[in-house]
Amino acid sequence: MILFWVAIASSYEEYKKCKDMRFCYRNIDKINEWSLRNPNFDVEKYEFTADLLNFNETDNLKLIVYLMQNNSFRIRFIPTNHENFNRYKLAENSFVVNQEVINKHLPLSYDNQSDKLILISNECRAEIHLSPFYISISDKYNSMLYINYNQNLLFEHKGEKVTPDYWPYYMNDTIKNGATATGIDFSFRGKKTRITGFCETDNSLNFEDTMGEPLRMTNIDSFSDYGHVPLMHGHSASEMISFFWMNPTDTFLKISTDNDQDLRNVRLLSEGGYADFVVFTGKIFDILNSYTKLTGRHEIPPIFSIGYHQSKWGYKTQDEVEQIIDE
Repeated sequence: MILFWVAIASSYEEYKKCKDMRFCYRNIDKINEWSLRNPNFDVEKYEFTADLLNFNETDNLKLIVYLMQNNSFRIRFIPTNHENFNRYKLAENSFVVNQEVINKHLPLSYDNQSDKLILISNECRAEIHLSPFYISISDKYNSMLYINYNQNLLFEHKGEKVTPDYWPYYMNDTIKNGATATGIDFSFRGKKTRITGFCETDNSLNFEDTMGEPLRMTNIDSFSDYGHVPLMHGHSASEMISFFWMNPTDTFLKISTDNDQDLRNVRLLSEGGYADFVVFTGKIFDILNSYTKLTGRHEIPPIFSIGYHQSKWGYKTQDEVEQIIDE
């Protein structure tokens, strides 16, 4: 009986939607009103910091921006209040992220204007707008990415207690740490810009608008859902820019096209972890070069591993395997 219910739970996991998970249905359409206070550029560390206000109230959230590679900015949102549990910090996992690369701060010039602050390098620049708070990142080829343009930044870090998520077949999550969701929105310039990446796929490589139901990005035992790499590209004849979302928790994507403002919007929402990401600029080769320097590159496979491979789920006996090989 126990094995039966485990099987039911596993088989139905792939059917869970946004409406079945509190962190998603409560926050996927939430709009805040963010602004910056106490902006500061450390000329020794080449690092920009500021405090965030939400609806003109202190939110105990800190923004950190710096140039990590010649063509890439790292952007982080860090709670300044104490939480009674430890969030997983993917960026500090040396098996996933090269610590020397991610912690490097490259030289930047800094321009303080009345309504925004600009961080400038030879390859790219970040314009940090104070109120409402959003960031625009562009490169020398004039590609552009807007961050928090639609005011979807979210970071649940106040210790709010929430009721468990109930699923018709079992109680799947007691949510013992309370509300922990994080998320933000990204806007690619050009309503015809294609958006690619983030997950395996069994159809088109490019994302269509999600319309009603957001896309769930999670690893389950279902075709094309075995693995996700949260690297997303916006590309067209005139645009090429990418971001790497450093958060491995259950995530939903809501994708839309704004014809009036000529944008493709991605609203990204994760169940936990941090709002911590890298924006890569330049041509696709530059982007992939910088990304693989950060996350690592495949070793050349040994000769003995190169050859015929036979794999299929469902072989039941040794005789069946041998029969398939003989055929």
